[in-house]
Amino acid sequence: MFCPKCGTDVADGKFCPSCGELVQRGLCVYCKSCGNEMNENQAICLKCGCSKGTGTKYCANCGSELTPNAAVCLKCGAAADFGVPVKSEELKDPKVSNSDWFTTLMLCLFLGGLGVHRFYVGKTGTGFLWLISLGLLGIGSLFDLIQLLCGEFTDADGKLVMRKK
Repeated sequence: MFCPKCGTDVADGKFCPSCGELVQRGLCVYCKSCGNEMNENQAICLKCGCSKGTGTKYCANCGSELTPNAAVCLKCGAAADFGVPVKSEELKDPKVSNSDWFTTLMLCLFLGGLGVHRFYVGKTGTGFLWLISLGLLGIGSLFDLIQLLCGEFTDADGKLVMRKK
């Protein structure tokens, strides 16, 4: 169970070891990935299989849906992460690359014939191919430029290199 005040995981006892807050036992918690009600002793959600304390979509305290990147639940006021550190990478869309779109575009536009934009997004194999063939005689670089402008260019992991909103 998590402390409602500071979010520390309280395994045993009535009081939070970090802040001393009274923690009531026997209450239900909610899966932060799917919102399914769980009892405090469950290690994983029986509906979606996620580990207790993981996820960022639903409040573990009341089960209501959270707004994206929320720090607190708007319904009950509880901390949205309940003390479980959430990396900023986990809040991003998993289908979108970490490579900067504008940087990739400028590299493709000015150094596309040398394949520098492909090295930047991790495509080293085709980067070398672009380097020795001058961007496949410019046709490949032009194709990459069009893909970038249309939002279809991907990095080495297959994630889209997208313009930031």
